[in-house]
Amino acid sequence: MSFTPELIRQQVAAITASEGFVASQRSRRLLEFLTNETLAGRGERLKGFYIACEFLGRGADFDPLVDPIVRIEMGKLRRALEHYYLTAGRKDALRVELAKGNYEPQFCGALEAPVSEETSSAQDGQPLLGRASVVIRCAGQPPGSVADDFAGGLAHQLAALLNRLDDVYVLSPELEDAASARFLLSANVRGDSQRLRVAVQLEDRLQGLQVWADTHTEAAGDLFALEDEVARRIVNRIADPNVGEMFRALGGAADGAEASSPEAIVARFNTEHMRRLNDSAWQREARLSLEALVAAQPAFAAARAALSKALHDAFLLGEADRDAMQRALEHATEAVRLEPESQHALAALTNACIALGHNDRALQAIERSVRLNQTGHSARAIAAVKLIMLGEAERAEALLAECAKSPGDASPVIGVGLALLAWFRGDYAGALAAVSQDLLASNFWGGLVLTVSLAECGELASARRSLGSTLAINPAFARAPARYLAVSLYRRDWQEKLLAALEKAGLPRDSAG
Repeated sequence: MSFTPELIRQQVAAITASEGFVASQRSRRLLEFLTNETLAGRGERLKGFYIACEFLGRGADFDPLVDPIVRIEMGKLRRALEHYYLTAGRKDALRVELAKGNYEPQFCGALEAPVSEETSSAQDGQPLLGRASVVIRCAGQPPGSVADDFAGGLAHQLAALLNRLDDVYVLSPELEDAASARFLLSANVRGDSQRLRVAVQLEDRLQGLQVWADTHTEAAGDLFALEDEVARRIVNRIADPNVGEMFRALGGAADGAEASSPEAIVARFNTEHMRRLNDSAWQREARLSLEALVAAQPAFAAARAALSKALHDAFLLGEADRDAMQRALEHATEAVRLEPESQHALAALTNACIALGHNDRALQAIERSVRLNQTGHSARAIAAVKLIMLGEAERAEALLAECAKSPGDASPVIGVGLALLAWFRGDYAGALAAVSQDLLASNFWGGLVLTVSLAECGELASARRSLGSTLAINPAFARAPARYLAVSLYRRDWQEKLLAALEKAGLPRDSAG
């Protein structure tokens, strides 16, 4: 069956505009690019090198054996199309297919099937090592009930939110490669038109462990709004780029090849590095591992972003010079070029720009991160704290207010931001309240603002105790507090204000100024 170019373009436009097409903006643009090239008679050119250069912006030295970006992006798009035609597009007369092993799209009728030239990446049902790949299964009891309808909508919303994240791969349970997913996210819904109870759990299928579980009991009012809210809470908890349960599991201890897989090395660093700031040996080992990983896989954006963060940590700890910080900026810049929507890459770029005084560029990276991340309150709260560091108090306050509207999944970092805002405005009692409400004793900036707030309120004994706990989290800060603040805070008057309060608490300022 043949279709006119106009009908094909209409179908592609309908797919990319559909909520049932759970894909990132890059995947949507890639589908449009492939379609336009094919309709323009250039379909035979759609090979890995051509797509890398013409669509992804790679140079003439692109090597698909070293850089797997085309295969990764095509895999994401292929799965998104498969999911679309299994759900929202199941009745469409025209199908857009991407046969495995072929990057030229095929446009066929609903009953036609293209020939696959490549075997599935899933072998013998073994999980894809190191990747946050997930299958979603939601069921409601009894069948045909309100609970059953809600479960179907929840599954769709979960897939839509997760598929927008660069580090997560959603595999449809109807597809052959579903068995390859590392994680199983399941939800069981019970109730009636008055009240619904959603029991959800996340299973790490590689290790055979339940890594997270929760229950939501809600009034069954606006079911569509409730689907959105519950899905957002779940995704916040399991897929937040900083503290998500899937990435904690990926970075956790494991045996065999999984322990040293590239993705596991990166995930372990991202989930551990702030907690291990006082462990110089761990930090050095992490840097060496990441440097080796980047040397072996220079197009692995997540590894470059992690290495940039590692060099930034070394700079804060006084174990690296400004040249290392410049390398951190270069790695972060390349990571963003490779993966423009990656939260880790944008965070690394922000850190490097703040440390080097490139404040306008840091603001651009923060705002881009916020625009791309509408669900993860931890990442958005961290962005707000960085805005405070840059002196953008009003923008930070507005962002924190947005995060605080959902107390059910609010990040403790919100309290850090609110406490910093209150302290810099001279509201020391308000700063103390914000810190105490969120129990931030294990957070360095939370501990810092608690210390200086107690000092300004005249509670010097408590301030000294708080200072001891804070320095236990980050002992390097005591060696050069002025230097540390100089690369973390844009406003010089705020640096001086913090240093004066720390002196009251018993920490002398250093001469690094």
